[in-house]
Amino acid sequence: MVGREGMPEPAPRPKGPKLKFTREDDALLIQLKETKNNLTWKQIAEFFPGRSSGTLQVRYCTKLKAKTTAWSDDMVGSWLSFVQILASVYLAEHFCGSKNHEHRAVATANLKSLKTDSVTHIIVIVVLFY
Repeated sequence: MVGREGMPEPAPRPKGPKLKFTREDDALLIQLKETKNNLTWKQIAEFFPGRSSGTLQVRYCTKLKAKTTAWSDDMVGSWLSFVQILASVYLAEHFCGSKNHEHRAVATANLKSLKTDSVTHIIVIVVLFY
Protein backbone atom coordinates (compact mmCIF):
# COMPACT_ATOMS: atom_id res chain seq x y z
CA MET A 1 0.00 0.00 0.00
CA VAL A 2 2.71 2.48 0.98
CA GLY A 3 4.27 4.05 -2.08
CA ARG A 4 1.41 3.24 -4.43
CA GLU A 5 0.04 5.92 -6.69
CA GLY A 6 -2.60 8.10 -5.06
CA MET A 7 -1.59 7.09 -1.54
CA PRO A 8 -0.24 9.61 0.99
CA GLU A 9 3.27 9.51 2.38
CA PRO A 10 3.67 7.45 5.56
CA ALA A 11 4.00 9.18 8.90
CA PRO A 12 7.54 9.54 10.29
CA ARG A 13 8.57 7.06 12.96
CA PRO A 14 7.86 8.64 16.36
CA LYS A 15 10.84 9.41 18.59
CA GLY A 16 11.13 8.35 22.20
CA PRO A 17 9.66 5.55 24.29
CA LYS A 18 6.13 6.93 24.49
CA LEU A 19 4.62 7.25 21.03
CA LYS A 20 2.29 10.24 21.16
CA PHE A 21 0.01 10.94 18.23
CA THR A 22 0.61 14.25 16.46
CA ARG A 23 -2.01 16.29 14.63
CA GLU A 24 -0.41 15.12 11.41
CA ASP A 25 -0.74 11.47 12.52
CA ASP A 26 -4.42 12.04 13.31
CA ALA A 27 -5.02 13.76 9.97
CA LEU A 28 -3.34 10.92 8.07
CA LEU A 29 -5.29 8.29 10.00
CA ILE A 30 -8.58 10.05 9.28
CA GLN A 31 -7.65 10.43 5.61
CA LEU A 32 -6.74 6.76 5.23
CA LYS A 33 -9.80 5.49 7.06
CA GLU A 34 -12.40 7.82 5.58
CA THR A 35 -11.20 8.43 2.02
CA LYS A 36 -9.46 5.14 1.35
CA ASN A 37 -12.22 3.12 3.01
CA ASN A 38 -11.26 -0.16 1.41
CA LEU A 39 -8.04 -0.35 3.45
CA THR A 40 -7.80 -2.81 6.31
CA TRP A 41 -6.35 -1.74 9.65
CA LYS A 42 -3.26 -3.82 8.86
CA GLN A 43 -2.79 -1.91 5.61
CA ILE A 44 -3.30 1.41 7.39
CA ALA A 45 -0.64 0.38 9.95
CA GLU A 46 1.92 0.25 7.09
CA PHE A 47 1.68 4.05 7.01
CA PHE A 48 2.59 4.31 10.72
CA PRO A 49 5.98 2.74 11.48
CA GLY A 50 6.18 1.65 15.12
CA ARG A 51 2.39 1.45 15.64
CA SER A 52 0.16 -1.60 15.57
CA SER A 53 -3.10 -1.89 13.69
CA GLY A 54 -4.90 -2.29 17.02
CA THR A 55 -3.45 0.95 18.39
CA LEU A 56 -4.56 2.80 15.29
CA GLN A 57 -8.04 1.31 15.39
CA VAL A 58 -8.50 2.27 19.05
CA ARG A 59 -7.22 5.80 18.36
CA TYR A 60 -9.58 6.26 15.44
CA CYS A 61 -12.65 4.76 17.08
CA THR A 62 -12.28 6.47 20.46
CA LYS A 63 -10.77 9.86 19.57
CA LEU A 64 -11.19 10.68 15.90
CA LYS A 65 -14.29 9.08 14.44
CA ALA A 66 -17.16 11.50 14.04
CA LYS A 67 -19.50 11.10 16.95
CA THR A 68 -22.45 12.82 15.39
CA THR A 69 -25.70 11.12 14.53
CA ALA A 70 -28.04 12.47 11.92
CA TRP A 71 -31.48 12.66 13.48
CA SER A 72 -34.23 11.13 11.39
CA ASP A 73 -37.84 12.29 11.57
CA ASP A 74 -38.65 9.11 13.57
CA MET A 75 -35.97 9.93 16.14
CA VAL A 76 -37.20 13.50 16.52
CA GLY A 77 -40.78 12.26 16.86
CA SER A 78 -39.76 9.73 19.49
CA TRP A 79 -37.99 12.37 21.54
CA LEU A 80 -40.92 14.74 21.29
CA SER A 81 -43.23 11.96 22.50
CA PHE A 82 -40.79 11.17 25.28
CA VAL A 83 -40.76 14.80 26.45
CA GLN A 84 -44.57 15.02 26.32
CA ILE A 85 -44.98 11.84 28.37
CA LEU A 86 -42.37 12.93 30.89
CA ALA A 87 -43.97 16.38 31.18
CA SER A 88 -47.43 14.92 31.73
CA VAL A 89 -46.16 12.64 34.50
CA TYR A 90 -44.31 15.51 36.14
CA LEU A 91 -47.32 17.81 35.97
CA ALA A 92 -49.68 15.14 37.29
CA GLU A 93 -47.46 14.32 40.24
CA HIS A 94 -46.27 17.77 41.20
CA PHE A 95 -49.29 19.93 40.55
CA CYS A 96 -52.17 17.54 41.22
CA GLY A 97 -50.74 16.51 44.56
CA SER A 98 -50.84 12.76 44.07
CA LYS A 99 -48.89 10.01 42.43
CA ASN A 100 -51.15 8.56 39.78
CA HIS A 101 -50.10 4.92 39.34
CA GLU A 102 -52.47 4.42 36.41
CA HIS A 103 -50.91 7.41 34.67
CA ARG A 104 -47.44 5.91 35.25
CA ALA A 105 -48.51 2.58 33.76
CA VAL A 106 -49.86 4.29 30.64
CA ALA A 107 -46.73 6.42 30.36
CA THR A 108 -44.47 3.38 30.75
CA ALA A 109 -46.40 1.49 28.06
CA ASN A 110 -46.14 4.51 25.75
CA LEU A 111 -42.41 4.74 26.35
CA LYS A 112 -41.91 1.08 25.49
CA SER A 113 -43.57 1.69 22.14
CA LEU A 114 -41.16 4.51 21.26
CA LYS A 115 -38.21 3.81 19.00
CA THR A 116 -35.55 4.93 21.47
CA ASP A 117 -32.50 3.20 22.83
CA SER A 118 -32.48 1.18 26.04
CA VAL A 119 -30.49 3.82 27.94
CA THR A 120 -33.29 6.30 27.29
CA HIS A 121 -35.84 3.77 28.58
CA ILE A 122 -33.84 3.24 31.75
CA ILE A 123 -33.56 6.98 32.39
CA VAL A 124 -37.25 7.52 31.79
CA ILE A 125 -38.33 4.63 34.03
CA VAL A 126 -36.06 5.87 36.81
CA VAL A 127 -37.57 9.36 36.49
CA LEU A 128 -41.12 7.99 36.39
CA PHE A 129 -40.72 5.93 39.53
CA TYR A 130 -38.56 8.35 41.50
